[in-house]
Amino acid sequence: MESNLIWIPLLPFLGFVVNGLFGKKFGPKFVSWVGALAPISAFFVAVGVFLHLSRAQGDGHAGALHQHVFDWIKVGDFTASFGLLADNLTSVMCLVILGVGSLIHLYSIDYMRGDKGYYRFFAYLNLFTAFMLLLVLGDNLLLMFVGWEGVGLCSYLLIGFWFEDKANARAGQKAFIVNRIGDFGMLLAIFLCQRYFGTIDTRAVGEACAQGLGGDTLLWGLDLATWISLLFFVGATGKSAQIPLYVWLPDAMAGPTPVSALIHAATMVTSGVYLCCRMMPVFEASPITLNVIAAVGACTALLAALIALSQNDIKKVLAYSTVSQLGYMFFAIGMGAFGAAFFHVVTHAFFKALLFLGSGSVIHAMHHEQDMRKMGGLKKQLPFTYVCYMVGTLAIAGVPLFAGFFSKDEILFAGFEQAFGEHPSSFAAVFWGVSVLTAGLTAFYMLRSVAMTFWGESRVDPKLLPSVREPGRWIGFALFFLALLAMFGGFLGVPEFLPIPFVADNVLGEFTHLAHGHGDLTEAQLGALHSREWISLLISVFVGLSGLGIAFYLYGPGKALLAKLVVTSPSGRRLRSWSENKFYVDEFYEFFVKGFHAASHLTWALIDQLLIDKILVEGTAAFTKGTGHMFRRMQSGFIPAYLLTFGWGALVLIIMLLLKDAGH
Repeated sequence: MESNLIWIPLLPFLGFVVNGLFGKKFGPKFVSWVGALAPISAFFVAVGVFLHLSRAQGDGHAGALHQHVFDWIKVGDFTASFGLLADNLTSVMCLVILGVGSLIHLYSIDYMRGDKGYYRFFAYLNLFTAFMLLLVLGDNLLLMFVGWEGVGLCSYLLIGFWFEDKANARAGQKAFIVNRIGDFGMLLAIFLCQRYFGTIDTRAVGEACAQGLGGDTLLWGLDLATWISLLFFVGATGKSAQIPLYVWLPDAMAGPTPVSALIHAATMVTSGVYLCCRMMPVFEASPITLNVIAAVGACTALLAALIALSQNDIKKVLAYSTVSQLGYMFFAIGMGAFGAAFFHVVTHAFFKALLFLGSGSVIHAMHHEQDMRKMGGLKKQLPFTYVCYMVGTLAIAGVPLFAGFFSKDEILFAGFEQAFGEHPSSFAAVFWGVSVLTAGLTAFYMLRSVAMTFWGESRVDPKLLPSVREPGRWIGFALFFLALLAMFGGFLGVPEFLPIPFVADNVLGEFTHLAHGHGDLTEAQLGALHSREWISLLISVFVGLSGLGIAFYLYGPGKALLAKLVVTSPSGRRLRSWSENKFYVDEFYEFFVKGFHAASHLTWALIDQLLIDKILVEGTAAFTKGTGHMFRRMQSGFIPAYLLTFGWGALVLIIMLLLKDAGH
């Protein structure tokens, strides 16, 4: 089974090579078959790996599969192999990437039909998938970093896919540049691991920190584990779009909708959360880092939710929703609930892919119109899309028994337990409150998008309305299966205190070994824990349903009240303006970018233009030319002049010798 691991990233990579080289020549049908079958074939290989690991765990031999493909780098004492590692966590992540990714590839067959870059699009999708799988399967940090940079490259290629439009090209550049900032942090973390642990093997680094070897104090009184985990988190803030590096993700909507779904659900943005789960012992060794992650995650979740409240582009709403949900995942990591964070990665992949592909179905039917103010009443023309989009909305809002209900409740309980458990923390209480508020806002803005798109009177251009119909069969196929996953995917992590017939408790957490068991608790302690879980669940459900209820009223019978709040009221208009303009964060960054650009231009003028070009290069040339011109005039060819010069020189030498003797 170990020898099969290479096929998981290799099959999508081969799809990229074949479509990239021959796709334009053989046409769209060939491209569709190759592009879709590559990830589907890899998915079945990943299923085989998953089943092998499941059987091994059932037999009490839980472990991992490791394949050494070839020796990659060997310089002095440093070695790095091209090796692949598949354990329980990795196998689940591969199934998510390839399962959701394969549906997105099938969806793209209909969505991108007729595009002049069809072959190039599928080649990039396959390459994106291959790099994400390499990131997940790499057995050392350097190989993971290759995949890490690869998904960054592919995001640039796909976000700017329609590069003829300057805005799309700039969005791709923005994603690439912002991620380079975070990637610098990850590189430093890798260097520290090699410098102090003597290895970049992921398991060896984790074991070293678990054994307390990261306790050496470095700069500013922080220990090694803290510095490594903080730098890893800097990398994660770039890929997983957290404050302050989240600004690239909303602009990533410039790419085709399947790209948005792939980035937001199955690849790239999940890589930061996966890195934290993969390197869990490193993060657990540093309470300081966990506190930083919790604060950044909660604040990111709230900020993105506040911005999503007033966005009118349907994809922008979902983009800021992704940033917010990623904040939830990092909040869970900061609370030490790595299992809850990874569980939300899985369920979020289901319902966010469904929501993006549902929005793509609307956009496709509306001839690429994305402004919800020009929609309305579309449930009559798009009933199937409406049902699927509604399922995704209920899942992300945390309505009971939908996928998001279980994972989001587990995250909120992690914060509740830290805030009000046996060892209460005011720090945790503040950010738990922020997360609960965000849960209500999430339900509100998602139902707002449903109301503006599907409910009420139609605002669609009358000339366009007759042509609005459900898109092709592959689009419907992908939406149907993702809707099923969004409805039932949460049963992978049913908590112990909430018994559901015929469903085992916390299957995913137990399988990935990220969940902390309660075997060391007494009966009384376990009962108190379950009581707190019930309280947290009831608060979570109440807040989510309240958000849905308020949105239903304000965008239904209470439209007059809504207008009064956001149009008539001065404070309401001001808050709406701040939200619509994304709290001017982009403008704030642009101020520094312009300042940096001005400073760079000044430095270029002083150093490059003046010092190097004018003084060193042109000045040296002018000096050489002038000196040569002076000596050239001495070469006149007139012999008496040469004799006269020789005589004067000899006279000067005689005078110097006489003066020297007189001095003695």
